[in-house]
Amino acid sequence: MLNVLTMNQRVLKLAEIHKVLSEPTRLMIIKLLASEMLSKPCVQDLAGRLNITSAAVSQHLKILKSIGIVEPQRKGNQVFYTLNAETLKKCKTEIDEMFELAFKKCNLNCAENGCQ
Repeated sequence: MLNVLTMNQRVLKLAEIHKVLSEPTRLMIIKLLASEMLSKPCVQDLAGRLNITSAAVSQHLKILKSIGIVEPQRKGNQVFYTLNAETLKKCKTEIDEMFELAFKKCNLNCAENGCQ
């Protein structure tokens, strides 16, 4: 079983991820990066698709990069972005584990019968 310190660190990390992902523009950036529409887009590509300034896209990418969701790749004087699939998998696993634990502890036995 997890100790309280480890559990608190995981909860804080999840809270940070949720905070970053709560911004609709960031979710759109992730969606664009995940789609086949754009292959390794640069800031200008994303700005054009989102109809916002390059500066605004750069700020969102900086925040997504800070938690490891996007990875920059410099080629010449342009920077192209890709999703970090490993980080996204870890985020999904953490969320799945959180809900699995919550349903195991639920007195209503929601996991088997659905909450009523």
